[in-house]
Amino acid sequence: MASGRPAPTREEIDAWFTGVLAGNQTRDEADRWAAQWRSGPADGDADDEVAWWALDLLHGI
Repeated sequence: MASGRPAPTREEIDAWFTGVLAGNQTRDEADRWAAQWRSGPADGDADDEVAWWALDLLHGI
């Protein structure tokens, strides 16, 4: 959890991947968005392993 916010959902993560592929979001924007969860104190504290795996891919895209 970043800044007291809940972890992103699969749908939110998918929307970022789709945005990058469609050219609506830059890779840098997606990386920075994902970084707020991947580098925080809750890093690895996952209820949804698939969502965290996808978030990890998005971070560093």
